[in-house]
Amino acid sequence: MPRKPLYDWRYYRDQYITSTNSLADLSGLPGAPSLDGLKKRSRTEDWPGQREAYRHQLSTVARENASTTEAEVAARHVRIARAMQGKGLERLRDLDVSSLAARDVIALLREAADIERKALGLDTVRHVHLSKRPEDMSDDELRAALREHGIAR
Repeated sequence: MPRKPLYDWRYYRDQYITSTNSLADLSGLPGAPSLDGLKKRSRTEDWPGQREAYRHQLSTVARENASTTEAEVAARHVRIARAMQGKGLERLRDLDVSSLAARDVIALLREAADIERKALGLDTVRHVHLSKRPEDMSDDELRAALREHGIAR
């Protein structure tokens, strides 16, 4: 009849590979093999190499999960921004545009475009150079400036 092993070597190997425990730490556990016995078994089965491979695999999985999460967040933000733009455009279609101040229309469109650009990771912004600050311009002046730059009809 075969002799039952004195130690559960798989347990000590797994403890070493999947934790930060040293061989000395493991040898201090109740009923554990001696430090020399653990060192010999560790060398024979390349526990340090297995530990390194295990940690590499964990970090690879963590990086993949992080990039997937970032991509999901970015996609969700794009969907939200586009939905907001759609709702805003629906509302604008239903409104009597003549009842809105031009600066209010500009502010709404600028905000929606900024949100979409940020969600897509784009930093480009179209700048229109005006002779005055928009806040100091009349609605007619703003409309004329927007037509001049091809932004409005």
